Amino acid sequence: MHDGKTRSLDACAVGTAVSAHARSLPLDALLLSVSVGAAVAKDVTGGSALWPRPAPDTPPPRGRGSFQELGQLSTHLCDLHASAPVRGFINPGREVSRSWRVAGAMRVAVFIVDAFTAEPFGGNPAAVCLLHSDLDEDMHQKIATEMNLSETAFIRTLDTKDDFTKSSCFGLRWFTPTNEVPLCGHATLAAAAVLFNIQENMNSALTFVTLSGELKAKQEKDHIVLDLPLYSTYPQEFQEVEELVKTAVGDMVVQDLRYSPDTKKLLVRLNDTYERSVLEKLKVNAQDLVPAEKTGKVKGLILTLKGSLSEKHKNYDFYSRYFAPWNGVLEDPVTGSAHAVLGSYWSQHLGKSEMLACQCSPRGGEMKISLQSDGRIDIAGQVVIVLTGNLTF
Repeated sequence: MHDGKTRSLDACAVGTAVSAHARSLPLDALLLSVSVGAAVAKDVTGGSALWPRPAPDTPPPRGRGSFQELGQLSTHLCDLHASAPVRGFINPGREVSRSWRVAGAMRVAVFIVDAFTAEPFGGNPAAVCLLHSDLDEDMHQKIATEMNLSETAFIRTLDTKDDFTKSSCFGLRWFTPTNEVPLCGHATLAAAAVLFNIQENMNSALTFVTLSGELKAKQEKDHIVLDLPLYSTYPQEFQEVEELVKTAVGDMVVQDLRYSPDTKKLLVRLNDTYERSVLEKLKVNAQDLVPAEKTGKVKGLILTLKGSLSEKHKNYDFYSRYFAPWNGVLEDPVTGSAHAVLGSYWSQHLGKSEMLACQCSPRGGEMKISLQSDGRIDIAGQVVIVLTGNLTF
């Protein structure tokens, strides 16, 4: 998908300013601290930010940060790279794509991918880490907490001979900031995007071995298609979850109430008279949902609404929002696993197997849904890779 949609915050190219005398410093005496659109080198032995402290007799660098000199240093000092090769800088694909140890420290390639969107800073961001070797079990959770996104995905080669470019089958795990989860659609989409677009994986389809069984991903034009389980829903008595529903939607009219035991998600369908803007503007205090849930069986809340042709939007078949404070996620911007439930529900009520869905969170995102004859569901979405780098610990 090399069509300009995959972008990166090119922290190195916009100004990694390190003077020529930094060559004399050992690599582990320099740290890269990253903010949006900038990389700042720090001399941890006492130099100032952006420029290490020169020796008293060191002449100033030519041109106050000549990029001819900086380019020569970038392969040693940059941990962030553009998503396409930039002359004088490292191609982020093969060079940044592995975990290794430097001076006793573990370094793991990490990417941030906005999933289910064609624009940067939309959709649902996920962190993706590439692992060639095992991490300590608790380190997965520590990294996910550090990344502080709704999900961090860990892609693991299954054999020492496996390669992120040539292999077609990988292990995959997902962690929220608080715990591991059995399924995450948007982080799976993000994982596939890193393998297809950064690692330039040569296979037409990938298989991920997960807690939810084997999941497949393939490229179709400018979309990545996920093959996920399809989850049924069953009628839910209102009285049993009344406090939870009223905490979420107040006195709004509820048209249907369903529960998915496989995913522990409660689906609340609002009355068809409501329009998309009502769902978008609804203020949900997600932190209040946990104490309001008395059954102990709900771990995610879906609010959904039938699409309307009268609105000035695409012809979406249905809209949704998703809340999961039980897993440390107040509102998830765009949720693939929730649509494995929504796809089943709306297919029955609309009499359709092909649908276009919109999750109308503040970031927003869309996906194409296709129910398969084998009882599974294809969910297709676009992605934008916005950051590449390394974790060092």
